[in-house]
Amino acid sequence: MQKTSTTSYEMNQALLDQLSDGFIRTDYDGTILCANQTLMDWLGEGQAEELTINQLFPALRREKMIDGKPYNAELQRLDGTFKKVELSFFGGQGKVDYLVRQCSCEEAVTETDREKIAFPPIDNRHDFPIFLIDLDGTIRDVNDAAMQTLHSNRQALLGSTFMEFVEADQKQIDDCLRSIQEGDIKTFDVLMKASDGGVSEFLFTHLPLYIDCQLAGAYCIARNNSDLRRTQEALFESEQRYRQLVEHSPDPVCLHDSERIIYVNDVAAQLVGVKDKGDLIGRPIDEFIHSDDRNDSHLRIQKVKQGIRMEQLFPMKVVRPDGVVLEMEGKSIPIKENGNTYVLAVFRDVTEKNQAKRSLQRSERQYRSLFLHNPDGIYSINLKGELTSINPAIIRITGYTEAEQIGRHYSEFLLKEDQEQVIKKYESIFSGETIEFEKRMKRKNGDTIIVRVIGFPMIVENEIIGMYGILRDITDEKRSEELLRRSEKLTVVGELAAAVAHEIRNPLTSIKGFIQMLENGVPEKELYYQIVLSELDRIEQIISELLVLAKPQSICFQKKKIGNLITHVLKLLEGQANLHNIQFNMDLEAGSEMINCEENQLKQVFINLIKNAIEVMPNGGTITVTCKKAEKNNLLIRIVDEGPGIPKDRLSRLGEPFYTTKEKGTGLGLMVSFKIIKDHQGSMHFSSTVKKGTTVDVLLPLSQR
Repeated sequence: MQKTSTTSYEMNQALLDQLSDGFIRTDYDGTILCANQTLMDWLGEGQAEELTINQLFPALRREKMIDGKPYNAELQRLDGTFKKVELSFFGGQGKVDYLVRQCSCEEAVTETDREKIAFPPIDNRHDFPIFLIDLDGTIRDVNDAAMQTLHSNRQALLGSTFMEFVEADQKQIDDCLRSIQEGDIKTFDVLMKASDGGVSEFLFTHLPLYIDCQLAGAYCIARNNSDLRRTQEALFESEQRYRQLVEHSPDPVCLHDSERIIYVNDVAAQLVGVKDKGDLIGRPIDEFIHSDDRNDSHLRIQKVKQGIRMEQLFPMKVVRPDGVVLEMEGKSIPIKENGNTYVLAVFRDVTEKNQAKRSLQRSERQYRSLFLHNPDGIYSINLKGELTSINPAIIRITGYTEAEQIGRHYSEFLLKEDQEQVIKKYESIFSGETIEFEKRMKRKNGDTIIVRVIGFPMIVENEIIGMYGILRDITDEKRSEELLRRSEKLTVVGELAAAVAHEIRNPLTSIKGFIQMLENGVPEKELYYQIVLSELDRIEQIISELLVLAKPQSICFQKKKIGNLITHVLKLLEGQANLHNIQFNMDLEAGSEMINCEENQLKQVFINLIKNAIEVMPNGGTITVTCKKAEKNNLLIRIVDEGPGIPKDRLSRLGEPFYTTKEKGTGLGLMVSFKIIKDHQGSMHFSSTVKKGTTVDVLLPLSQR
């Protein structure tokens, strides 16, 4: 048996303990739910186990008792002795209240007797108003909370009629006073008036007070009903607000017990493809949970039913009635109502998110594989010029380990003489350009290699944060190109041999004749000496040009006058042109302009082009060579022949290896020429009209003065 009730009851336990009468509350089966201190004192010391009303009153026959009528009875104490008492009961709301008095007195109480009654003082520990009033409704005592509520003091309140402070009609006042005089326990709503005119709504309860076995008055307990009503209204408003939040939540919400669905919002119904959410109520939870996740779901529900909040997102697969599997993330919290615990689950559909995540991971693995297994070197550099990542190919090409490269400035791996030029390239990339260029590098073992780099900016959220570079070792390729150029040079020299021999034979014939004349003693020897020396100079010039063309030279770009370069080439080819009865027509308007070039390579290009023009004109004619400025600070060198021309379907293939329009040609001459012009940052274009001739335009950048 408990002293304090565990059920919700409108009376405060402390007030019940102040009653001089005993108080017991039971359920309809007679099991005692609570009792006040007075009754516990009467029972005496001992172990108070779970008792029933019949154990306290063995002779009680409640079925023969009338609600509210007092009966003489005997209370059995815990030590087995009995105490004579007067017993009344009041039933309602599934419970029975018993009022136990020590004895019964039927003598009428006179006015004089009432004045002599010593009323017990009220305990001031409670923060709600308590009034002690006699049977006439006169206030005998108040606590501090009552004085604060009425904005008055004890002296002004004592002796006043309690009804003076109640705003009600006369019938309500009479009913209240009559219930006090009859010893009833009643609760009702009243409006109480303070001395300053303020009115508040209170929930008013009066409990009968017995002194020396006589009904002397009542304790009146007032609870501010205005605050309670506001609280109830706020609670209702809050419930409505949260209901609207749940109904209009963008995430699916489901309330369920251990097995079945109790409530879902519209989003949850749409998620599983059900038009009417009412069709989901009562259906098993497992029906919508993927078989892979059911065991975890059961364990999770058990934990939530035990009051554990699952606030960390957990993954789960939901199966729609049409068989579509959705990937979800959710949280679950316990909801208690009427003694039962339910599970409130809030989910979010992450199917597309997870698919995108898996796609991104797959893409990252693909790009990672491309980065790691690419035969070309791939590296990244931040805006400070420091290497931030390299792939294994970079390690293979340079010979340096990853630890020896990451964090170092890229310029540390360049040749000193190339640093200025390469740094400018990198600065252009950092400014947003994509550039392809060649540079020389030092390997760890000291070897110099030539690499081709494609550099492009690293852009994140429209901001350049660095650069990527794709690097290929072209050292062997460059060696092959050089061998090819040398081979082509030798071919050109061989083809020019006949013309050169003719050019040299003519001066030699003149020299031989003059020497014979000198032997015979001719006059004016000085004149013949000058002619012989002139012819020897011509022979020396031709041989020098051949040596320059055939001799291997290191590649070194220098500033040269384009006019001088073209003149030297025409001088070299003049003999071959004479053999074919061909005249050169020169118009070097911009001949004094400077270009940055490797002189020997450009001579090889122009020899190839002019020699081709000579060979397609066996019957003679004119080859025109012009040089003038073009747009964008470029120089245009144009070579025009009067040969048979080239059909349009063959023009596009010029420059391909082993493609040629000549009977004994290899096609390598033009291929090498295209490559040389490209290395000089220039371009070469062919145009032709059948039976009229071919035009070659070579465009080269002018040197910056």
